[in-house]
Amino acid sequence: GTLSRRTILVGACLGQGLVTMLLALVSDMASMVLLRMLNGMLLAALRPIANGIIADATTENKQGRIFGRVTSGFLLGMLATTVTVVPVATEEVMGFHGWRVAWVVVGLISVLVAGVVFCCLEEPPCKPAADTLPHGCMAVREELKTLWKFFTVPTFCILVVKGVFETIPYTVFGHFTLFFQLAGIESVKVAVVMSVGLLAAAAGVCLGGLIGDRLSGHI
Repeated sequence: GTLSRRTILVGACLGQGLVTMLLALVSDMASMVLLRMLNGMLLAALRPIANGIIADATTENKQGRIFGRVTSGFLLGMLATTVTVVPVATEEVMGFHGWRVAWVVVGLISVLVAGVVFCCLEEPPCKPAADTLPHGCMAVREELKTLWKFFTVPTFCILVVKGVFETIPYTVFGHFTLFFQLAGIESVKVAVVMSVGLLAAAAGVCLGGLIGDRLSGHI
């Protein structure tokens, strides 16, 4: 490809960190919506690339447990953020709103992660691309054609529809923190309540990965 996977990961982490810190500096709706869109686009670039690296670096009989551990780490990171940020967000820290300080800290951590990835990640080898493969706009066109072919597969369409409806409850779950706070529950207790689900999910994905590896050899 034009860019290595490590370059994409570093760029996405760095950009996400900078955008997150910019979010701490704005107060108007238009700027927040724009920055949140950029934030989401940069975050969306991380997991597919990371999953591809895992697939190239591990054997098939171990991919379940490795994916489980990576997802578990993701959920534990959310847990740590929930426990620390939720109680701070509604307080005042050094004369600033706590949520602004939280944005800056999270952004700095993302920039630090970008540096760690740049210095430490050894990208596993992947199959070399043929010289006849299209580049630039033609490559984008070919990818869109491939995507369209997926929509001709009924199973893929069912999975897409399932994902649409599955997203609805998870979107609602994201508002639970605000709901509990508006209901008068203390922020510390809200953080604990929200963390329980994340902790259970982290354990569940690890167990699911192990079960998947065991079953893959028998099915």
